[in-house]
Amino acid sequence: MNPAFLTMLWPVLEGAVGHHVKSKRQVEAIMTAVRGKIDEGLSGEMEMQKLSHQRQHQLNQIALQKRSLFLSGWRPLAGWSCALGVAWVFLGAPIVQMAATSFGIDIPLPELPTDYLFELLLGLLGMAGIRSFDKLKGNSG
Repeated sequence: MNPAFLTMLWPVLEGAVGHHVKSKRQVEAIMTAVRGKIDEGLSGEMEMQKLSHQRQHQLNQIALQKRSLFLSGWRPLAGWSCALGVAWVFLGAPIVQMAATSFGIDIPLPELPTDYLFELLLGLLGMAGIRSFDKLKGNSG
C-alpha cells in the first residue's frame, strides 16, 4: 500500500474511530495497534520488493555472462529487431522496390510502423532524454 495514501487516510480513520469510541485512551490504543499492523504490512511488502529486485539482478548477471549475441536476453532481441526494421525501411524495401520496378513487376511491399520502431530504437540507444536527465543529475551508473 502506498504510504502517502495512508498518510492522507490516517486523520479520516482516526476521526471515525474517535466518533465510535468515546474513551481517548481506547482510541489511542486502537490507532497504535492499527499503525503497528500497517507498519508490519509495509515492511513485508518492502522486503518482497527487495527480494524481487535481487532476483532480477541475478538473472541479469547470468544473461550478461552469455557470449552469444542472440542469447543474452531480451535487450539484444529488441536491438536486433530494431536493426532489422531500420535496415528494411532504409535499405531492403527501396532496393526490392527498385529491382521489381526495373523488371516491370508491381508488388506491394510491407510497411513497418516506423513511429513505433524509432521510438523503441531511441529508447534502446538512450536518446530518449531519460539518460541525459540522469547524467545531468550525476547518476552515471
